[in-house]
Amino acid sequence: MFFDGNHTYMIEPGGENTTSEEVHVHMIYQSPGLDPPEDFISAVHLAESPFQNPPLSSAAHRRKKRQIAQNPRSVADETKYIELMVINDHLMYKKHRLSVGQTNNYAKSVVNMADLYFKEQINTRIVLVAMETWAADNRFNINDDPMVTLREFMKYRRDFIKEKCDSIHLFSGNRFHSNWGGASYIGGVCSLTKGGGVNEYGKTEEMAITLAQSLGQNIGIFSDKKRILNGECKCEDKWSGCIMDDVG
Repeated sequence: MFFDGNHTYMIEPGGENTTSEEVHVHMIYQSPGLDPPEDFISAVHLAESPFQNPPLSSAAHRRKKRQIAQNPRSVADETKYIELMVINDHLMYKKHRLSVGQTNNYAKSVVNMADLYFKEQINTRIVLVAMETWAADNRFNINDDPMVTLREFMKYRRDFIKEKCDSIHLFSGNRFHSNWGGASYIGGVCSLTKGGGVNEYGKTEEMAITLAQSLGQNIGIFSDKKRILNGECKCEDKWSGCIMDDVG
């Protein structure tokens, strides 16, 4: 059966061939009273090559559009990963009984807790790819000003760190002259000279919050205090707060 745009035709095998050639005879006749459905697509379009893909019927086209609308893809749906390297300075090493193992375990706990914040709130995982602990002495001067220390730290990274990572952070046993407890570059992730931060020692959960906020700044997130004060920005998580919130 085929449809030429106006009428429906039936095809049936005909009688036997009277010649010696292998030719199969068929009979074609118009089917009376058989109207094609509204979304019927002709098997042969007379104005085009029969080998082209036929267009979708209106019903099939609507169904395909619904399927696309029901399964939108966005960056928020995909799990992202930040590869992090941590360096523990000599003061951090001293605060953990001169034990590299205890120092590293503490740092891992901090990273794991920060990873939970990122996983739950922005579908992003923090992957610890390398760690270094300065057991002998600090490799550069740790200044009380966190921004001065951050600049020196980035110079150290550029000149001496060979490991590949998206961001590198210094965990310091020093107490910085800062209300925030650290410093980092905004939007510096993946940059050799800007992809990093410094964080001062504290309780595990406190340092995890500072690390999460530092990494948040690295990927371009910052706290909009004006919108918070105006009530335009509210955190739905009343337990742990938002990443860039002052309390977690």
